[in-house]
Amino acid sequence: MAGGINLMGAKYHLPKAFSFHSSFYTWVPNFSEDVVVIAISESNWDKTHWEQYFSEVKEVQVIENKYTSEPNWYNYRIFLCKKAKYDSDELKKLFEKEIF
Repeated sequence: MAGGINLMGAKYHLPKAFSFHSSFYTWVPNFSEDVVVIAISESNWDKTHWEQYFSEVKEVQVIENKYTSEPNWYNYRIFLCKKAKYDSDELKKLFEKEIF
């Protein structure tokens, strides 16, 4: 998803995407706790998951994919996350075991 956002993002004036998953993990930019993040996650990562990392979390959209073969991919949830509890280096360490 991050690659798709980076590919099409300029057309919609979106900032560069980053991800704590797979190879994108190595390209996470440096940011401080005042970052605003639009988090896109599978249905098994709900609002409470993101509240571990951000003080303000709002679910803004659910995108349904009825053609998926995996239950966790059926819905993608989009969250607006503000007031990070950690900076980029600390978050990378917390997500280290989830990169693949």
